[in-house]
Amino acid sequence: MRQLFALILLLALGPMALAEVHVMRATLNDPVGVSSGLGQVEVTVNDVTGQVTLHGSYSGLAGTAIDAHLHEPAVLVVLNHDGGTAGTLFGEAVLSATDIATILDGDTWIIVHTTQNPLGELRGDVLYPRETIPCFGNGSQNVPATASAGFVSGGVEVDRTTGAVSVRVPYGNLSFPITGAVLGRGDRGANGPTLLQLAWTGAQDGVLTGAGTLTPDQARDVADGFSYVQVLTSGYPLGEVRGQVRTAFLGRRYCEAAPTSLGFGGFLIGVGDAVASRNDATLQAFDLPPNQFGFFLVGTGSGQVAPLAGSSGRLCLGGAPLARFAPPVMNTGPFGRLDLVLDLTALPFTPQVAVQPGDTWNFQAWFRDVPATSNLTNAITVTFR
Repeated sequence: MRQLFALILLLALGPMALAEVHVMRATLNDPVGVSSGLGQVEVTVNDVTGQVTLHGSYSGLAGTAIDAHLHEPAVLVVLNHDGGTAGTLFGEAVLSATDIATILDGDTWIIVHTTQNPLGELRGDVLYPRETIPCFGNGSQNVPATASAGFVSGGVEVDRTTGAVSVRVPYGNLSFPITGAVLGRGDRGANGPTLLQLAWTGAQDGVLTGAGTLTPDQARDVADGFSYVQVLTSGYPLGEVRGQVRTAFLGRRYCEAAPTSLGFGGFLIGVGDAVASRNDATLQAFDLPPNQFGFFLVGTGSGQVAPLAGSSGRLCLGGAPLARFAPPVMNTGPFGRLDLVLDLTALPFTPQVAVQPGDTWNFQAWFRDVPATSNLTNAITVTFR
């Protein structure tokens, strides 16, 4: 389980994928096999502003590079290049909604022209890379919600181009034996049709797995956050726990945690959408001492108090008024974790505060440790839009 959380952490430290920003890729080679040249270009597309940015490289050309373009088949973007047989590529433009749709549908390609092959020596289709998207959830996310202390926590891998999908999601602490599990199609708070039936390994703790091929529309929905993993049990035939397959981690980590009695620090991530009006944000703390009390904090300050009086941990929200989320005290349970779905319309200050676009808020989790101390996770800072 710790290896899974380490993978999640690596994902959280990487670039944040927001819903309206798409990262695609073109692998360049000679389709007829005459040239041994190779290249790769990353294409970033903002489907709201129409901004397209391309950057990449090429090497091993048979001739000197003289031109490079993004085609559909008309030229959409001219790419700057270094010339020679190896170098870099760069281009940017603001395109129409029609052209953006063409790129996102996988109907564009990049060509590098050379003196040896003026009609094009390297070519590559602009496609989505295979993506691994995190999935976290518990009883409160189920529809209808349950009081279960169970959870799902893993990832779903999807290829938007081929439709290939693969699920590996550990689950645990279920109230009743599992009777079924699905990858479903639907936004948060709504049930939808089943995309894939999942297998499982244990009655109340184990791993959900499954693989298949989806339609292009279904694969796009999974990649864009409109799918979920749901576990059905004998006591909850409509679903005991559910986790939305999310496309974005919230904010960035700062102020690393001090080690707990387990020998390593607890860590905190945010999952959801940074658009404040969507009110879709969840805090999740992992690797905490099991069966201990804890709660989440929020504030605008980011000063460190190390060590915090009476604690082994560092308070990373210093220098500003703090608030504690209700319920005031939760329990980390046998798996050492805390989860909290935020209400961005009512942060727990007096009076309550609604998150506004442009606001930056910082979050951290506090918890009891053994034998007689407390500790805190890392903090995250989120700027909402």
